Amino acid sequence: MGCIVGIDFGMRRVGISISDLNKKIALPLAVIERKNKKKIIDEISKLIKDRDVERFVVGLPLRTDGKKSQMQKFVTNFISELENFFNIDVVGWDERYTSVIAKSTLTSVNVKQKKQRKIIDKISAQLILQSYLDYLQYNR
Repeated sequence: MGCIVGIDFGMRRVGISISDLNKKIALPLAVIERKNKKKIIDEISKLIKDRDVERFVVGLPLRTDGKKSQMQKFVTNFISELENFFNIDVVGWDERYTSVIAKSTLTSVNVKQKKQRKIIDKISAQLILQSYLDYLQYNR
């Protein structure tokens, strides 16, 4: 029984979160600066090296009008790369408004803007993963 890793794939940074082994709680894990996809895959590999990961959940930037965005194409390609490299199930999960919620939450607890930029991506990844974990709990 392994954990699940959540990923918020952004243009500048990639947020990473991880679940507990019971798959009930998502925890923020790391932020990876996005220089190239190989570096991202290498960093994820290092982060999960000694963990039993059974699945990745990657935030899909769906548009409210239903049309595909350019970013959604990048994320879809990234999902394929994850599947090929790790040979682990990868789920695309609706990430709409997670960055807005993360920013609002950090602002409400008086986290300064400069610090927010460093952690907002892993908080967004945590929100994506927690949404997925909640779905699993209530849809068994």
